[in-house]
Amino acid sequence: MERLTFIQYFLFIGIICLEGFLNLRHDRREYKIKDTLANISIAVLNWMIGLFITGSVFIVLVKLQELSLFKFETSFLVCLILFLLSDLIHYGFHCLEHTCRFFWATHSVHHSSDSYNFSTALRTAHTNRLYRSLCEIPLCILGFDAFAVVVTHSIMLTYAFFQHTELVKKLGWLEYFLNTPSHHRVHHASNEKYLDKNFGGVLIIWDKLFGTFQPEEENPTYGLVTPVKTHNPLKIVSNEWIAMARDVFKSNSWKERVFYIFHKPGWKPAEENKDV
Repeated sequence: MERLTFIQYFLFIGIICLEGFLNLRHDRREYKIKDTLANISIAVLNWMIGLFITGSVFIVLVKLQELSLFKFETSFLVCLILFLLSDLIHYGFHCLEHTCRFFWATHSVHHSSDSYNFSTALRTAHTNRLYRSLCEIPLCILGFDAFAVVVTHSIMLTYAFFQHTELVKKLGWLEYFLNTPSHHRVHHASNEKYLDKNFGGVLIIWDKLFGTFQPEEENPTYGLVTPVKTHNPLKIVSNEWIAMARDVFKSNSWKERVFYIFHKPGWKPAEENKDV
């Protein structure tokens, strides 16, 4: 959740408290105190850093829009096209986050909790904002209004927050085209059949088109395949970067170093022959 206003954070904290109350009332155990505090601490750190970079990113987007060959006037059709393209680009970049360790080092923070609730949505590393702008740059270059691009992204982030809950089961016919809490629970699970599935943002249609869709069947087990055994926010956000640096320094060649950084997460030199 890399670009959210103070009002959005305040609203989300209120919703988290409500979900926590409902969990206690129904004797559920989705919330763990240390895990939730870690999520909120990471969110606050993310928001504070975002205050310094969001304005600069917007200025760059405006400059890119000014250089574009086309200028799209705001209309319902243009907004619809902008939304579909934004969601498609989000899908593609989300796939990249799971297949390139450099990006996974940041994105893995969001997957590192073994609980699944609204507070999990706020568990996003501050470095996420630095490269998520790559999703917005092509849209501004195409000629879409920079402010419209930013607002569209903000709406998508708000929608994503509400996917992170176990209180909502399946939503009937909406499951066919929307990325629902059920679909996103699959994405956060470490069950073998659920790994690297359901990358969609608002829509699930891209996963169905490109073969990455998996319905929720067995109960999800949340968290990373190799768990992060700490509730320290700084250790959580730096865990995969440190592990990657360790692998790079122990490498025997520059080729191995490059592969450790840009190949899929979990790549080992022994896999080179079958993966290249």
